[in-house]
Amino acid sequence: MAEDAVQEAFITALQRLPELRDPAAFPAWLRQIIRTCAYRITRKRRELPTADVVELADKKLTPAEALARQELHRKVREAVHALPPAGRRTVELFYLDERSCAEVADLLHIPQGTVKRRLHDARKRLRGMLLGHIDGSTTRTKQEKPGGQGPPL
Repeated sequence: MAEDAVQEAFITALQRLPELRDPAAFPAWLRQIIRTCAYRITRKRRELPTADVVELADKKLTPAEALARQELHRKVREAVHALPPAGRRTVELFYLDERSCAEVADLLHIPQGTVKRRLHDARKRLRGMLLGHIDGSTTRTKQEKPGGQGPPL
């Protein structure tokens, strides 16, 4: 796995070399790419058994359950699409493209703190939009204010 991570990191570094602004930062920049690749590989390895279990469980779904799952996936995609453009792009890069905060920050030319804040805000908005669809209830959350107002968006 380490060899795979290093090989992937060198390929990524070669592809992204024009993005390096300060040549003196090369050692730290390369180390971060290697860490990111290693993390991604180990995370994928950890997820594989879970994915197999989920896949097997999916085969046992009734037609109604499969339809409900498809509907939930559709609603999640719609909710992500309804996010403001900056938040949506950040969510797509981080969750769908599996990029690190540092990589997202580099790609969007923003500080890592901004990436983290956008992800926090996006999760909060998505939670508010999807609350009733995920658990099937429309009960108030801790974030809701008395009087029936939902979480702030």
